[in-house]
Amino acid sequence: MEGTLAYISPEQTGRMNCSLDYRTDFYSLGITFYELLTGQLPFKTDDALELVHCHIAKQPISPHEIQPEIPIILSDIIMKLKAEITINSIHLEPLTLDAVLFI
Repeated sequence: MEGTLAYISPEQTGRMNCSLDYRTDFYSLGITFYELLTGQLPFKTDDALELVHCHIAKQPISPHEIQPEIPIILSDIIMKLKAEITINSIHLEPLTLDAVLFI
């Protein structure tokens, strides 16, 4: 693993069957913004394996719930940066046009 474990994306943990791309930077940026605005990291643990599990499987408390003065829209953006990579990290075959139209 490369990088600081507190800011690492799920793909960088080596526990997922996904390639690394620019979205890992968005994930880490979301963690950085989260810490800047709330004064704490999204996951509080000193255990490396638990921290990896948190990045892969858990959602942190929204920043506006920790600091009520944070606008909800900003909180949502931060959560989206963090969630984006998690949602896209599940390897799915590309949908066909018929499948997209059906959905």
